[in-house]
Amino acid sequence: MRLYALSCSESLWRTHGGKLLGQLSAFCIPACPNSVFAGFVAETTTFIAECAEDESDLVVKETHRLKNAVESVAGKING
Repeated sequence: MRLYALSCSESLWRTHGGKLLGQLSAFCIPACPNSVFAGFVAETTTFIAECAEDESDLVVKETHRLKNAVESVAGKING
């Protein structure tokens, strides 16, 4: 299951990475219309950190691919 999630996430970041950063008006909290949605970097970084500790070498390899995809758009991340 993690391999599929990693593959899908990597594809989304490579294809739509710019849209996953910054303000996403469709996802802004209605109660705070002037707030800026932080994007999906934090959530993805948490997922990367969890997957990097997986027992499967293939999951760890795919995790590095996702991390590279995110960093190509967002810059260096910790994870």
